[in-house]
Amino acid sequence: MQTVVNPVKLRHVMDVPNADYQSLSDEELMMSYSRGDAIAFDELYLRNKAPLYRYFLRQTSQVPVAEELTHEVWLRVINARQRYLPKAKFTTYLFQIAHNCIVDHYRKFSRAQQVDCDDQFIESMPANTDNNPERQLDRKQAKSLLMALIKQLPSEQREVFILKEEASLSIEEIATVVGENPETIKSRLRYAVNKLKAGLQGILTGT
Repeated sequence: MQTVVNPVKLRHVMDVPNADYQSLSDEELMMSYSRGDAIAFDELYLRNKAPLYRYFLRQTSQVPVAEELTHEVWLRVINARQRYLPKAKFTTYLFQIAHNCIVDHYRKFSRAQQVDCDDQFIESMPANTDNNPERQLDRKQAKSLLMALIKQLPSEQREVFILKEEASLSIEEIATVVGENPETIKSRLRYAVNKLKAGLQGILTGT
């Protein structure tokens, strides 16, 4: 079931003391941008640019393509600003556009054209604060293995996993993004997680 944002609860930027954009929800920022507030868009972009980019990077394994598709999504958001209605969370709206972009991309280009970029995947993950060199190596190896395993997932399972982990979308929101029912999404996510756990088990247990 699609998450609905109550329009009555959305505030106008002018109602917020000192134009405190950080206190506004994504939906409120987008509505303000649709009325011509460019600063509201800047805040919206800063909040969502990283997970959107990682979504494309982990889907395509190509930095230039990820950058191009990220740019395309924001361009579509800009072009549709006057038609925007807060019927769902902005992140659901954003990644629905991203899903459409990735579908269009795969229609044009074969997966055989993909180039590995595990280093970029690893760099996009949270930094390790452990100063023990051996533990750092182990963690880097685990991250590298995880990224390789994610790339090996069937495309539908991979997308669901990325939307859950990178975009922090709920099962219902992912269902809205990809146009499937929630039970199908639960099944895809369960298969993806089980495959990743099985693949990581050896390195995590040291066997």
